[in-house]
Amino acid sequence: MADLVLVQPRIGFVDEVVSPFSLPLALLHACSRAVADFDVTIIDQRTDPRWEETLRREIASGPLLVGSTAMAGRPVAHMLEAASVVKKEAADVPFVLGGVLGTMLPELALADPRIDMVVRGEGEETLPALLAALRDGRPVQRVAGVSTVRDGRPVHAPDRPLVVLDAQPELPYHLVDVERYAPIRLGRRAMIMESSRGCPHRCAFCYNTVYNRRRWRGQSAERMVDRVRYVSERFGIGNVRFEDENLFANLGRVRRFARLLADEGLDVIWEAQGIRVESIMALNDEDLRLLERSGCRQLNFGVESGSQPVLDRVLKDIRVEDVMAVNRRLVGSDIAPVYNFMCGFPDEGTEDLRATVDLMFKLLGDNPRARVPGAFIFVPYPGTVLYEEAVSRGFDPPDSLAHWADVSADHVVVPWVGEDERHVLEGLSFLSMFLDVGSGQLAMNPAVAALARLYRPLARARVGRMYFDHLWERRLARRFVPE
Repeated sequence: MADLVLVQPRIGFVDEVVSPFSLPLALLHACSRAVADFDVTIIDQRTDPRWEETLRREIASGPLLVGSTAMAGRPVAHMLEAASVVKKEAADVPFVLGGVLGTMLPELALADPRIDMVVRGEGEETLPALLAALRDGRPVQRVAGVSTVRDGRPVHAPDRPLVVLDAQPELPYHLVDVERYAPIRLGRRAMIMESSRGCPHRCAFCYNTVYNRRRWRGQSAERMVDRVRYVSERFGIGNVRFEDENLFANLGRVRRFARLLADEGLDVIWEAQGIRVESIMALNDEDLRLLERSGCRQLNFGVESGSQPVLDRVLKDIRVEDVMAVNRRLVGSDIAPVYNFMCGFPDEGTEDLRATVDLMFKLLGDNPRARVPGAFIFVPYPGTVLYEEAVSRGFDPPDSLAHWADVSADHVVVPWVGEDERHVLEGLSFLSMFLDVGSGQLAMNPAVAALARLYRPLARARVGRMYFDHLWERRLARRFVPE
């Protein structure tokens, strides 16, 4: 009998069809301390086609708590499906929401009758304290980091301090079937991992400016190597992909990690997302050679736009020419640069989009190993600078948690984009996934990758000409792969 049941929600089109599933990393971190004193079960909607039956069976035994997490978009709807099952089958079992959206909008979350509590911020310390309070019959309103309802009104306990990452235990991998979450990437069995949290930069679109309070915290280089060795030896992992928001925020830590890993002699390569251009500019040639010796094979950069005025308006604090310089610098190295883009920013005109498209093609042309997995559409996240601007310019924020399911990075919701511009942005977002088929989600499913390679010449031609009318391909994908 589980004391705590956690549900990993489905994500949607890309996650369901295009790519293999990755570890439910947020849930594993959240319950990593709770497992010492409580029985925990994780149910993954993505991998368990009978997840409702599994959930009913678990809640029939009377757990102390059922919880889930969700970002904006389709995960919200799937998370609420799980909450509905709980309320229908065992109304006395509380359902708790964690993660970014609940943290940003706790009162809106609590207004949904299916949500009983919100864990704000990190869950490692809060979840075991909440479970102990429920077990012992103590008021949950006093548990730091928890929001709940009392006498019909939301009650917010004080925030909990940010956790010390080196003090946290290893993840409870025994709660999941790791074999289902170890796809082949770059020819190796791969696993995602997190070694740091937060980012000190001020990007106007990023929730990290609020969620992590622009603070960066990282595990020591020694702990990073220990964890890489652990998953390599226990699970046969040959590729570790760091999902940190900003892995290179502390360059001294990265240098030490690379040196220790190179000296360790493990047959492991590694990748990282959340890399900023200036981090690579700050490394000398010896540093880059050290990264290569340590097994670094791919770095994902957030470029966002090829238009300098747009980059300046969104407070990205990088220069387009520096992006091109870093790309050229990595030519001939073992490190493949991957460049992520975003579109739909305020006052972004046709010339700005043309500059973004031109930069995509230039990066691919200048470096044979460069990859551009696509352009996401800007989503106004609560608490960010651009969210406030969107509201001031007519964005009507969802009036319920359920309506946040309609706010996602594959279609336009902001008021400054008209109908014609919406077709352009959604067309660019869809077609840019096919500019190269060697990176991103498309590369991870062999059948999808094969079809994508056949479609790639047409997609590249459309993007190059910025011709996005009559995008029957996107409509066809939506028809056969419902959310």
